[in-house]
Amino acid sequence: MRIDRRKRVQEKLHLEEARLEALLRLSQMSKASLSELASFALEQGIKLTGSSIGFLGFLSKDESVYTLHAVSKNVVRECKVVGDPVQWHISEAGIWADAVRQHKTLFINDYAKPHPSKKGLPEGHVRIQ
Repeated sequence: MRIDRRKRVQEKLHLEEARLEALLRLSQMSKASLSELASFALEQGIKLTGSSIGFLGFLSKDESVYTLHAVSKNVVRECKVVGDPVQWHISEAGIWADAVRQHKTLFINDYAKPHPSKKGLPEGHVRIQ
């Protein structure tokens, strides 16, 4: 087996092991609050995807309102948006809400590129790359 292929296989196995470890830890958090569960799930998701920022929330039953339950530590440090919004109406939200509106996964790898659903960012928003 070539070294680069072996390395990819090892990385894939390491990622799978990390996912299983996160799920095991989550399953052991039966007495945790919703806030603790959301924070744990978010931090693990950020770690497993190699992201630098993230947020986690829940949709109302009719999928019209998103309620924020956790933001990453980097967002807390860097965000300078005035106010503390914890709920957004999906119909008024920007590009991130396309995943909800379209019921499918959304990947934006270059936020600087034009997109029809972009509505801009509020002043003080964390930089998105």
